[in-house]
Amino acid sequence: MATKPTQPPTQPLAAPEVLLDIKETSRRLGISRRKFGCLRARLIAQGLQEVAVGRQKKYRQVSLDQLIRQAAERNLSLG
Repeated sequence: MATKPTQPPTQPLAAPEVLLDIKETSRRLGISRRKFGCLRARLIAQGLQEVAVGRQKKYRQVSLDQLIRQAAERNLSLG
């Protein structure tokens, strides 16, 4: 009698990646979109991860949360 091939155990699905637009990213930082535009390069240098979706720029929520957490732990300003 033939045996059925065994399947490897399935991994639980990871939570979907959350991408934030400029409006939501600046809202979470408590700054205007204009100010975000001025600070964008510095925030990216500090670890904010940018993703191009078509012509729009989106920002990984995980990287924003980490950036905020690190600033709070070190008592630093993001601006």
